[in-house]
Amino acid sequence: MIDDVRLQDLQLIMKDDFPDLIEIFIEDSLSRSEDLKNLLAESPIDSVAVRNNAHTLKGSSGNLFATRLQDMYMSLEKLAGEMDLDEVGDLMSKIDKESHVVFDELKSFNSNLNV
Repeated sequence: MIDDVRLQDLQLIMKDDFPDLIEIFIEDSLSRSEDLKNLLAESPIDSVAVRNNAHTLKGSSGNLFATRLQDMYMSLEKLAGEMDLDEVGDLMSKIDKESHVVFDELKSFNSNLNV
């Protein structure tokens, strides 16, 4: 879920560059999410790399006002910082689902701008 009001404010500020921001966010998020899955599949898990990746995704989600997704990445970042990554499968599943909700909302928002 995204904060539509704040996203509209950002769109007004960025104008023609806004659609590119959405596309870059989605592409980068998909790539980094795949990196996270690969990192979590390794043994031993590189908790520093997981934490750094989660931190980046937390920030970019916050930049587009996807606060629920941002909170999920914050939880993952915290778990990685505590080196407590044994049970992140459920969290990653929730992150995947929320990411697709956010991507769909952003695409819809973006397509409504072009109407």
